[in-house]
Amino acid sequence: MTKTSLRWHDEIVGFIEDMKGEMFDVYGKWIPLDTKATHDFLAAIESGEEVLVQIGSRESEMTGVVVPESFLAGTISIRYSFENH
Repeated sequence: MTKTSLRWHDEIVGFIEDMKGEMFDVYGKWIPLDTKATHDFLAAIESGEEVLVQIGSRESEMTGVVVPESFLAGTISIRYSFENH
C-alpha cells in the first residue's frame, strides 16, 4: 500500500493511502496524524472553509481543494488538483 503525504499550511497533516485519480480529482483512504495542525485542518474543513492542500513530495506535488463530504466514508477527495511546477 502506497501512502502519499498531505500538507496544509506547509505541515503534514496526514496521508492518502492507495491514491487514485479521475479527471481532475484524486482520492484514497485518509490516514490522519495526531497533531495540532491536523486538528486545525479538520476544524477548517468542518467550518466550511475552502481548504487548499498539497499532495506528495515537494519535487512532484499537486495542489487541490478538499471535498468535505469525502470524510464521511473514511476517505479523502481532492478536487481540481494540478501539478506545481
